Amino acid sequence: MFIKTALNWYKARARSVPAPPPPKSGRSVVTGEAMQITLKLFATFRVGRFAAATRDYPAGTRIADVIRELHIPEEQIGMIMLNNRHAEPDQELNDGDNLSLFPLVGGG
Repeated sequence: MFIKTALNWYKARARSVPAPPPPKSGRSVVTGEAMQITLKLFATFRVGRFAAATRDYPAGTRIADVIRELHIPEEQIGMIMLNNRHAEPDQELNDGDNLSLFPLVGGG
């Protein structure tokens, strides 16, 4: 019974959480070009957002900037993968990067 109730709550919450606004297609003042970054969200981070998307970000964007733009509290981040390697929030992104965000995993 508990699992069914939790699943119903999760589904209802997924419908009620507004999607974050799309990023501004920023252009770098220095180069005049935007970078394309492929984002992949996993588990609960997909709720009200997306599973995968390619977005434009200005040059100099850091992983922490993307996390804030997606309205994900940094303390909920379990793992960050950049181009299939572990990464830190202060790391700067480059054009064509693949960024994956995983939430903390609970259970026992």
